[in-house]
Amino acid sequence: MWRLPGRGRNVRVDASARTVDRARQVTDQNAGPQAQIVAVGLDGNVWHNVIHADGSLQGWGAPAGTGTTSAMAAQAVAIAGSPAGESRILAIGTDGTARHTVRRADGTWDLFRPVPVGPGGRSAFAAGTISVAAYPDGTTQTLIGAR
Repeated sequence: MWRLPGRGRNVRVDASARTVDRARQVTDQNAGPQAQIVAVGLDGNVWHNVIHADGSLQGWGAPAGTGTTSAMAAQAVAIAGSPAGESRILAIGTDGTARHTVRRADGTWDLFRPVPVGPGGRSAFAAGTISVAAYPDGTTQTLIGAR
């Protein structure tokens, strides 16, 4: 059961054994009609769900991983939504690097990609922690703690 930010009500989300044991973050789409949940599932993959304004659920889905149509395996996830209905999702992959994707307002996904240029000019960012926040103008700010 999650309390939807800014909506003053709770929503029960089925976290069946097939998908997730716990949701990591819930985001309220800024000025949008829905909330979105992202979680690491029992299978170690990233899972996503949409809670519509009427409380109904879209259903759990696994966005594709980096350069593949297979699900994105991750250790941790974070999500932020924009007023336009897009979501930015960050994940720490099983290799320990930060990755990101966008879920477009029409429900389509970009593939997860490594967050470029880690400390010292490395091609991948070795992450210990991640967070993302959205602003009303549609921009996002990302915070990645190096490991």
